[in-house]
Amino acid sequence: MKSVRDNILTCTCPPDYIGNGYGASGCVLLNDICQHDNPCANGQCVVMCAFVIQDGPALTVLRILMNAPATPARMVEAVLMVLTVIPVFALTSGQALSVEYHSKVRDGETELDPLINKFCGSTLPAPITTNGNKLWIKFESDISASKGGFIALYEVACGGTLNGNGVIESPYYPKSYPHDKSCEWVINQLEGQVVTLNFISFDIENATNCNNDYVEVRDGPVIDSPLIGKYCGTNIPPIVQSMQRSMFVKFKTDSKISSRGFQVKYGSAVKVQPGNVIRLTFDFFDLEYHMNCTKDYVEVYDNGPIISGRLIGRSVPPSVTSSGSLMSLLFVSDSSIAFQGFAASYDSLDASSVCREEFFELIGTLTSPNYPNGYSRNQECIYTINVENNKQILLNFTHFQLDGYQTCTSGHVEIRNGGYETSPFVGQYCGSKAPPLITSHSNQLWIKFKSDNTLQYRVFKAHWDGTTTGCGGTLTTSTGSFTSPNYPMPYSHNAECYWLIQTSAGSVIELQFEQFHLNSSAGCNYDYLAVRIILLTFFLKNYDIFKLLFQGILISNLG
Repeated sequence: MKSVRDNILTCTCPPDYIGNGYGASGCVLLNDICQHDNPCANGQCVVMCAFVIQDGPALTVLRILMNAPATPARMVEAVLMVLTVIPVFALTSGQALSVEYHSKVRDGETELDPLINKFCGSTLPAPITTNGNKLWIKFESDISASKGGFIALYEVACGGTLNGNGVIESPYYPKSYPHDKSCEWVINQLEGQVVTLNFISFDIENATNCNNDYVEVRDGPVIDSPLIGKYCGTNIPPIVQSMQRSMFVKFKTDSKISSRGFQVKYGSAVKVQPGNVIRLTFDFFDLEYHMNCTKDYVEVYDNGPIISGRLIGRSVPPSVTSSGSLMSLLFVSDSSIAFQGFAASYDSLDASSVCREEFFELIGTLTSPNYPNGYSRNQECIYTINVENNKQILLNFTHFQLDGYQTCTSGHVEIRNGGYETSPFVGQYCGSKAPPLITSHSNQLWIKFKSDNTLQYRVFKAHWDGTTTGCGGTLTTSTGSFTSPNYPMPYSHNAECYWLIQTSAGSVIELQFEQFHLNSSAGCNYDYLAVRIILLTFFLKNYDIFKLLFQGILISNLG
């Protein structure tokens, strides 16, 4: 029997038959309803149909209509589904449509995945949006009655509102994206934070001014927010950061060429008050070590440019200071080995009180701020001297006057034997007595000048000479430390360093390794550390790090 209702063809079965009425097998005798491929439950025949809809991270619209013939389970390409029903939905109270979904990272095309809802009767289900990239649908009916059923249709869509951290991908990525699509995402973060985008893969049709297919990023939550950038082609865009807590992202395609699309990670960054800078300090660091730095790593960005290099391994990296009020950190891990990770803290500092100078010349001069005017209050200035590999630096203070307390609390100069605040401590100096002549153990020296808010005369001037060839030095204190060149960062190639540790007569030396990571080779013929009774030799050819502590122990005269 056929009838037409609201321009929709409907079919029904005669008495003593059940089915949807479509086709040669659309109506089945009630006594034949339990076929071999239809399971029975509790003595009643149950007809079940399961549908799994899945693919990459896009958005899909699914519409349910009436009178759909039963079909076996099947896979249908789609993602991030929206379920919408039109215009008739008729199930008896003994029939149910179950819609389940799971997130992208699960395999779940099973009934164990979270249930969205169950539907029966003739009320059309409201639109449903999943949180993941797969949709599992189950239809179940018993033997009691038969109604018009449903039809489910879907179409690809995309976009949405996001927050926190996650990934955005073009529809069907990494397959070719569809034509004539417009996808819009709004990313919101907490107050005091901004949005960051880091493109992992990018392949969009290239055109002049990106007028065909493109990704557009705006600083704010709406389509007319200030434009940050418009991108197309195959070059991966730079790290993108908003100035507000929201970002608008639009992906637009035309009807012509289609490419693989894009994958981008979104996250948040801390923003401090204008006029301040950010100092990031790593408290703990334990990531997978690998030579090409492509597996697990951390990168720190200064409002766009990277300022840290890729950080890996177990050595705690030096602190990093931004040039402005915005800093972001990127952590990437692969699917192989997992380590403990890292912990970091940050401070907001007044930019007017912070200064930093880096010197790379073999010979030069450094001075206190506003030299020779010596009234510098609330200052913290970092000076680093970097000369050629296998060179040593001779530092000589020619003018030194840091008035204040003898405890150096009101102002002082701190010197470390290396390029970082974690390098071996040389000394802290104040007053009118200049520091002694200092010879570095490697090609780097780190100097910090710090003053409080008291009105004291503080001034210094120092000259350095980095033309001497060598690496290493003589250590005479009872306790101390020394490191490979450039520790905690990788040491240079073809280094050869010698340290001589001398203590008072009747003492022995105890060496304790805090970190040790050298290139491994048979017989230690490449990079190695050799310890001898009188002379400690460290010979390097390749690329890694170590740190060493020593302690003098007094041996008493027993006889």
